[in-house]
Amino acid sequence: MFGLALVASMAGPTYAMRGGAHRTAHAVWVGITAVLTVVHSMATGWAAISVIRLLLLGGIVPA
Repeated sequence: MFGLALVASMAGPTYAMRGGAHRTAHAVWVGITAVLTVVHSMATGWAAISVIRLLLLGGIVPA
């Protein structure tokens, strides 16, 4: 599982950086990784699901 997540995590920025917008690609990569980490934690029961957490995640995704 870790290996698959690692490859997927590296493939996204590699593809995004082909356009030359390195700072934007890095910002998007960090945002997606943060959201996926929290969603995985809530799905597996490691983190409680709360309205505040969902609102904060909702603020990251459209940005």
